[in-house]
Amino acid sequence: MLKFILVVSASVLFACGAPAADPSGDIVYDPCEPVVITPSAELTAPQREGITAAISLWRGVGLEAITLDPQAGTQRVPIRFIPTVAMLHGIYQPKTGEVQVNTRMAGRELDITIAHELGHALGLPHILASERVSVMNPGNSTIAPTPDDERQLRVRWSCLSKP
Repeated sequence: MLKFILVVSASVLFACGAPAADPSGDIVYDPCEPVVITPSAELTAPQREGITAAISLWRGVGLEAITLDPQAGTQRVPIRFIPTVAMLHGIYQPKTGEVQVNTRMAGRELDITIAHELGHALGLPHILASERVSVMNPGNSTIAPTPDDERQLRVRWSCLSKP
């Protein structure tokens, strides 16, 4: 009986928007529920604009779940801007669920880098440019989310499937 209760409790937890974990223990945020981007306190105005632009890029291909509104839901994606080497644009830390972005990034490159790392937070892997053009191309800082990227999210997350 206890095993049944634990299974039901875990099912309810994941159905209510808690970040899911894949078998490796990595955190993946569920876009079937609101995903709240939670920036660090020392956020600059250009960094906030980059986050807002990245959210708009994903919304431009139909993904409405990402927001900065702290009242929207319980899934929180922490985002932090860190000084690092120029060649590292950003990284998604799957064990902690945190997005980290290079403080050297600015403008459109910043927007795309944040959108790329949010793609990882939602469970999208890198896709080679030889396979298709994607925000998820490794090292990408120019290609915004595409309709194919949104389709890949719908494949992973059946709740996003269009009727």
